[in-house]
Amino acid sequence: MYYVESYSPASIDILEVGLGTGLNALLTALEMDTLPVRYTGLEPFPLDATTWRTLNYPQQLGQLSAEAIFTQIHSGPWSEYYSLTPRLSLRKEQCEIMNFQTSELFDVIYFDAFAPSAQPDMWTQDVFNKIFQLCRSKAVFITYSSKGAVRRGLTQAGFSVQKIPGPQGKREIIRAIRQ
Repeated sequence: MYYVESYSPASIDILEVGLGTGLNALLTALEMDTLPVRYTGLEPFPLDATTWRTLNYPQQLGQLSAEAIFTQIHSGPWSEYYSLTPRLSLRKEQCEIMNFQTSELFDVIYFDAFAPSAQPDMWTQDVFNKIFQLCRSKAVFITYSSKGAVRRGLTQAGFSVQKIPGPQGKREIIRAIRQ
């Protein structure tokens, strides 16, 4: 997990833009066991049950005990918070980021849109500006894309942007922080 060491909240509010397969939500549920987490996932095109069951992430991760959590990520209700673990609650919203309305502010943004070449409408200045407005001070934004246009757009929105080493198979990713 990528974080800012000097930031120590009592709880964490996470926004994932592109809930998709539920992998980020599952990994968060498995890793975040000390702080309360409220996780909001935006997904305009939810996966059907056959597709997400075929992924079988709990087995792939060697975490068979996480099967119930993974199932709840996909089969739980929409537009309301519900518990995935004693410390993590999830709310799913079936909408795109530009149509998302909330008074909440977030500490972490997982921006899991497809690449700018595949989903150019997700990588616009308007999107970056909206996300900036949804962030608390010191919020961390993470995305797999490290394209120059993405870095420039995030900087123009007001984030402090840096490329950092990526996970296996990805040389670099972007971490941006709202100051």
